[in-house]
Amino acid sequence: MNIMNDSELYELVQNHPPLVEGLPLPEMQPSDQGGLGSNTSDSWFSCNSAIQPASIDLHVGAIYIPGAKENESGSVISPMEELCIKFGHTAVIISNETLNVPNNIAALGFPPSSLSFRGLLMTNPGHIDPGYIGKLRFTVINFGKEDITLRCGDKILTLLFFKLNTFAMRGYLARNPGFLDKNPSQNMVNRLYPEFLDFNARAEDAAIKAVKDSERSAKYFVWVAAAFSVVAGIFGVWHPLDAVNKEIADINKILDIGEKKSKIDKIESINTLRQQIDKIENELRELKNDKGSL
Repeated sequence: MNIMNDSELYELVQNHPPLVEGLPLPEMQPSDQGGLGSNTSDSWFSCNSAIQPASIDLHVGAIYIPGAKENESGSVISPMEELCIKFGHTAVIISNETLNVPNNIAALGFPPSSLSFRGLLMTNPGHIDPGYIGKLRFTVINFGKEDITLRCGDKILTLLFFKLNTFAMRGYLARNPGFLDKNPSQNMVNRLYPEFLDFNARAEDAAIKAVKDSERSAKYFVWVAAAFSVVAGIFGVWHPLDAVNKEIADINKILDIGEKKSKIDKIESINTLRQQIDKIENELRELKNDKGSL
């Protein structure tokens, strides 16, 4: 079983039905030498061609948004043609092309490197069985530092095709007769979160909890600081403010993780906590001064 090369893919794409239907192909035919029009951007042999040396590129056909209401843009009734995907956000993509995979061919799908390097994660391109007929659908998540805009017609998936030694006894469609031309329902799309793991809410909750815990710790240290100040002054080993400062460092780590999130930027309780620490330090100085005057 070998990966099929471009000459084999050209032939299958021109079959009836074609291996991949709906590909943006040039009008000119490829020559036997593979050189016809190779210097033009829309030729069979250019870097922009949908058929590459050992793969076929698929493109965005429709964009669905998890959580979209029935008549909203991004629902299955009204799919989007363009979407700016922010950090941590998800979308469901339907390929523009339709596959007509014979019972002796299988395929593997991968996101193109141009998208992977930008941080776009594709959860389920995966394996395509012999006998599969229909469009492909998959989920994408933006884990990059920058927003990623997807538009209908953009390259979204690279397929490698393998020719089997023999035909499959029962192909995909024979095993799943109800799948042909089956589009996802809104309920299926809404099984996903619009935002991966609800990152905004989780990060904000974690930061708020850390701030509240530190505030309670600060109040506690106001009462115990006097008792331990003598020990700290004599041994210089431990100081009650060390634990509070550690709390501050932990909060800063959490805030750094959610640095992109405007909601976390609104948390101003950290300033109040620092004021409490200043108050504790002043009280400790007064306690030490009182001790020195005895």
